[in-house]
Amino acid sequence: MPEKKPEHIKRPARTQGNANPGTDMDYRIQEADFSLPEGSLDQSLNVLTLMPENASPFSLTISRKPATPGQNLAEHVVANIMTAEDQDDGFDLLWKRTVELDSHPAIILATRIGNHSQPVSLRRICVLHGPVFLTITASVQGDFASPQLDALNSFRRSFRFTKRPAPAPQPESNPQTGQ
Repeated sequence: MPEKKPEHIKRPARTQGNANPGTDMDYRIQEADFSLPEGSLDQSLNVLTLMPENASPFSLTISRKPATPGQNLAEHVVANIMTAEDQDDGFDLLWKRTVELDSHPAIILATRIGNHSQPVSLRRICVLHGPVFLTITASVQGDFASPQLDALNSFRRSFRFTKRPAPAPQPESNPQTGQ
């Protein structure tokens, strides 16, 4: 009989400790819950290791970047590609596709960096969630194996945003020109 895995421990909702309820940014990480003052920016990185059966483990990095007012997902991805072309030796864009991540439009990029003897393959999933661009990057030495791609696709299908975001900032209009 397989060993039963422990159920997720649910933490009680905070009933005190927030000086201004509704204005703090509440966070939950694996090790703790905490609140940050209103106006704080989340520019954290999550670095995970996925360990698919019959394939080498690979890293998955989730990064956040505040959206520039008025910048859409396609513009962000173009900027992401241009930065990679400038910073990554041997950058090669293999393909780009539109996907969904928890019902949000997203773009996935397949890229390769490095030289031919030691290439690194990357899959970057870019999505706009309110005022923040999330970039989820999976990387492997060489080419992705089928079990690694299966694990990445399973991660993508299971991904759920925890709450609906505040609207993304919009560019301010000029009253004289209406733009």
